[in-house]
This record gives sequence, structure tokens and C-alpha cells, in this order.
Amino acid sequence: MPNIAKRLGLTANVVYRYVSSREELLVLLAETAWGPAPALDTGTGRWRAARRMDQGDDRTMRGAPVAPRPAPPRGTRAPNLLRWTEVLLGALTGAGLSTAESLGCALLLDGYARRTASARGDVRESSAALTRSATVTRFLQPLPHEHGCPILASTMSRDAYDDEVGEDDVDFGLNRILDGIEVLVAHRADDR
Repeated sequence: MPNIAKRLGLTANVVYRYVSSREELLVLLAETAWGPAPALDTGTGRWRAARRMDQGDDRTMRGAPVAPRPAPPRGTRAPNLLRWTEVLLGALTGAGLSTAESLGCALLLDGYARRTASARGDVRESSAALTRSATVTRFLQPLPHEHGCPILASTMSRDAYDDEVGEDDVDFGLNRILDGIEVLVAHRADDR
């Protein structure tokens, strides 16, 4: 708290007038970083709009001054966090999933967005220069062959490596998650 107060140009005593603890400050930071939830259409054929929410979530986390977007302390029920959860659950239950299935899917999407943002933050905050494909390939290419890893060797020989977490990588993973949810939604529709 004293470090935060110093960065704000205040004394720790002044900060403690507004927040009583580090945990309360984390809740306020998380609530601010999350911001308001977007509106999503609901209904059986529209649940995949949750993709917009997850993409927005990832974009917000990439640009947030706190990276990745902070997880609020356990048990926190802040208004923005509740609304994000409600909107996503509404889209998923509106597609015919049970509340438990919707919660599981929401956790999966949230975890993917957080991990992606965390990986991007790790690369962004690293003091090492970004690795370029040719440099890594020259160094690593012999190693997979020597250790019996033909798939990795093939990846290295195609110059397919760099440090960036690109949009194609993020979209690929997100689409696979959404494809899996789509199978579940279709299965539930068949059950009705």
C-alpha cells in the first residue's frame, strides 16, 4: 500500500481512507479492469456470440495496465464481474445448456482468455529480445532430431517458431473450444 500511495503522490494513510486492505484494493482494480460487460444476443443459434465476449476479454486484458486482468480475491461479488458472468451464462443457457454445463463452458472460455493474455503479457514484459524464427531454427533444429522428436524437428525446419502469441494462434484455440461447445449444444438439442 505504501508503494501504491507513493505512485499516486499520496501518503499511505490517505489511501487507507478509501480502501481498508490490499484485498479490497485488488477487488477495485479487478472491477475497473473488467469494466462493463457487453450485451450478447441469446438463443439457440446465437450462443456463439460469446466469441465476441472472449475476444473482447482478451483485447481488454492485452491493453490493460494490469496484465493479465486481475482475478478478484476468492468469493468476490463485484458488479462488473457478476454481469460478465451473467451475460455469458445467459448466452449459453439460452442455447439449451444446463446451468452446470454453462458454468463449465464459461470457466473454460475465461481460463483460455486469461492464459492467452498472460502469455502475451509474459512476452511483452520480458527483458529479452523477441526471438525470430531463423535464429531459433539454427540453434534448435539439430536438437529435436538428436532427441527423437520428429514432429518438433519438422516444425523447426519449416521456420514456424517465434515468440509472438499471434491472432491466428488465439483464434485457432478459441475456435476449437467453441467447436466443442457447439457439439455439446447440438447434443442437448437432440436430447429435447
